Amino acid sequence: MLKAVDTSSINNFTYAEYENAISELEKVLTDSPANETARVELIILLAKSINNVEIINQCSKGPLSRVESLQCYGRLFTVFFEQKKHLEIEVIVKDILRIDPNNFTANLYLGSFKKENGKISEALNYLSRALQLENGHEVCRTLLGEVLIEKGSIDKAIELYEAGIKLAPGNPDFHCGMGVAYHDRKDYLKAYDSFRKALDINPNHHSIMKFIPTLTAMERYEEAEQLQEDARSRGVVLMDGISGKQLKEGLIDPMEYSAGSSGSAAEQRKWFKTESVNFFPYDDLSRQGELEGLMESCILNDSYFPPEPLFHKNSKLLNFGDCFSGHLTGDMQSHKKNAKSFNISAGLNNTYALYTFVKWCLTGDISSAGYWYDKDDHNKIRQWTPEGEYEHYHNLLQNSDGYVFTVGLSEIWKDLETGGVFWRGVPEDIYDDTRHKLVLSTVEENTVNLGKLCGLIREHCGNKPIIFALSPVSLNATFRPVSCIEADCVSKSTLRVAINSLMSEKRDNVYYWPTFEMTRWLGAHLERPLFGVEGVSKQGGIFNARHVDKKTIEVIAKLFVKHFFHSDK
Repeated sequence: MLKAVDTSSINNFTYAEYENAISELEKVLTDSPANETARVELIILLAKSINNVEIINQCSKGPLSRVESLQCYGRLFTVFFEQKKHLEIEVIVKDILRIDPNNFTANLYLGSFKKENGKISEALNYLSRALQLENGHEVCRTLLGEVLIEKGSIDKAIELYEAGIKLAPGNPDFHCGMGVAYHDRKDYLKAYDSFRKALDINPNHHSIMKFIPTLTAMERYEEAEQLQEDARSRGVVLMDGISGKQLKEGLIDPMEYSAGSSGSAAEQRKWFKTESVNFFPYDDLSRQGELEGLMESCILNDSYFPPEPLFHKNSKLLNFGDCFSGHLTGDMQSHKKNAKSFNISAGLNNTYALYTFVKWCLTGDISSAGYWYDKDDHNKIRQWTPEGEYEHYHNLLQNSDGYVFTVGLSEIWKDLETGGVFWRGVPEDIYDDTRHKLVLSTVEENTVNLGKLCGLIREHCGNKPIIFALSPVSLNATFRPVSCIEADCVSKSTLRVAINSLMSEKRDNVYYWPTFEMTRWLGAHLERPLFGVEGVSKQGGIFNARHVDKKTIEVIAKLFVKHFFHSDK
């Protein structure tokens, strides 16, 4: 009877033959419960017939000897593996390890199973034990390295793969694993070299797709696309380096493979992109060319200026703002352009001050004049009064052909009783702690002020060009309980977002000139400093790091003239 159910013929059994064999084995076990051979054969048959409940029942009727148990579980493992019953396999493998903790195959399988199910710590334990049992097993070493990377133990993974390469230098999996580890460490050059070695060993290796994230992180998009095209031309079945799925058609979209991508992008989907995609200017910055060229290539585009220049050499352009605005005016005049600025020092650099001053110039409204405090030429605090008659300022604005407003400060001193805002600060002799308070004006408040400023110009001066800029000059001090540098960051950010909000309204004949970006943001990536070098940067015999140096201002003025003025002489 046992011969009739020999495992060599089980796969060819019909359902009736299964039932008959099981019935015969059950009779044998009824007569001889200790017959281990019969019980092993019965368990195998039950596994084949997918009778899991009875399998467990029979397994519990033991005890089977150690040898018979391992034979039984080993054959069950094979059966369940063919049926892809991984949960059942986990139960079987754990029983094998209970009987034989040093069973290499069981440790390897269970470690792999735990890894696939995201149980990284358990996978690490089983795979580490398996590799201790068979140090030369290359698949085990590869899986353990992947688990270490997932756990964030990058140095240990690299050490593991390096040891593997010494044992088997021709194994592309080890070089690929090194590439993944270096990529996660953001050491893209070493990752690049490792992936290259894997592909030198096997040009069709799956590391082709794992290489893509590294190439895109290095902005080497053309090389990434060429790699895929070469692979497809050889008939290589390309797999997504992130999801592990076969790519049906089309090249990989570089936007999908930025550093830090995760398996959540499992489906082969592409990000929507607008017609214009502007990447970080690595190539331009790596060359560190002339400042004018860098400002043109890295920052300026058609959104910052009109299709055609707005002004001629005799056009009257009026600049409002802080000291930077005054220096810019001087350099524009050196280009023989008719630019003027109001000599109101650094007081006129928040949106409240600009709006109330322009409102006075155009309407004569002096209701906010009680807050117009500034410093005179002798550095003494005084209430600002116009140097000329009201009509002079009124005519100056109305007869100008365009306006540049440079803002620089969002921290303001406010009168809580009236809502009035001081131009610069509160004189000590009138300060009242119950009504005067330093506040950080909001994006919304500044957007409203800029909008009202545009409205004033439109109402009283017509549809003349209005150009906004953000001053790059840092705060000199803050009264808030944070560092001056942090306060400057928040202040500039508030104003920049307010300007952006205004520009998103797409008002006619209103522009933004990126003075701030050309100095503060571009300057952070240049070898030469743009602040505190020479000319206007000197203050009291020392270099003043708050101010833009003279040569940089000259370049900014030259670019402004180039894009806003006709080239007439």
